Amino acid sequence: MKAALLLSGAGCFDGSEIAEATLALTMLEKYRMNYRIFSLNKEVNAVDHSTGSEDGDRRNAKKESARIARGPVEDITALNVDHFDLLVMPGGMGAIKVFSRGYELCKELLRVLEGFHEAKKEIVGICIVPLLLAQYFHKKNLKVSMTLGDDVQSLKKLSDLNMHAIEKKAFEYVYDQDQHIWTTSAFMNASNRCEVLIALDEIFRRISIIKNKSSECSICRIGDQPYSKKEANEKLLNSKLSEDWSFVPNSEILKLVKNVLFKDFRSALHYVNQISEIAESLGHHPNISFTWGEVEVQIYTHKIHGLHQNDFILASAISEIKV
Repeated sequence: MKAALLLSGAGCFDGSEIAEATLALTMLEKYRMNYRIFSLNKEVNAVDHSTGSEDGDRRNAKKESARIARGPVEDITALNVDHFDLLVMPGGMGAIKVFSRGYELCKELLRVLEGFHEAKKEIVGICIVPLLLAQYFHKKNLKVSMTLGDDVQSLKKLSDLNMHAIEKKAFEYVYDQDQHIWTTSAFMNASNRCEVLIALDEIFRRISIIKNKSSECSICRIGDQPYSKKEANEKLLNSKLSEDWSFVPNSEILKLVKNVLFKDFRSALHYVNQISEIAESLGHHPNISFTWGEVEVQIYTHKIHGLHQNDFILASAISEIKV
């Protein structure tokens, strides 16, 4: 899965909220989503974060975003929606100052939002960003479920734009399945970073499951023919799974197998739990055995006593788990 992360600088009063941006990056990496970071080449008034007042300086959002990215950031004009499955926007007042004027969306952000929305791709709006999303959907005459936390005045701003404003704690989120919009209030009402992390972890976990479901297993029926050894070997090589998977040796039934070593029992158990979530989402389940520091996964289709295309779909999803 490929994500575009849209930043607006570095600092909650004049850029992206740093903790929200960093936690979003952490979740992208945790769930093995490839990402690129974008911003807008725009100057904004700098704010002294020790006082909350403007200090007379100007800061470039794109250059400041590089502080969080730990390197160069691409311009939003280079963001090709066709190359991505997911858009992530952390909050901070910079999101408003950089990407809008009085909550009127800048043309660059409008183009990106239209592209992702019309292609029915997932969009994650964190903290104050739902206000920007509400502006977009208001002009589209669409009523979308979203949250800005549990503050009455903040929620009223969404309602005034004809959104379905839902009260949520910082560790919760809202998903509008019809419009593919995920929102969480983060530091609109969070008392600590852990609350923000809980919501983001669940959002990205669910998005990763949705992604796996996009390659759902087909129905396998008794009488379907399993792959021959030659067909299975070609499938393994063509799917680029041969680095992780092989065939169970000396087995009458053709099965895929993957062995993974871990530094401790907890890490092995966590890996097994991740596999179980993928298996449940796909409706296809492997045989798993694990001991201290080692996990073995075997995959085959019991109904046909051999390998089916579903087995390679499951293997591919499991290979995406970061070890």
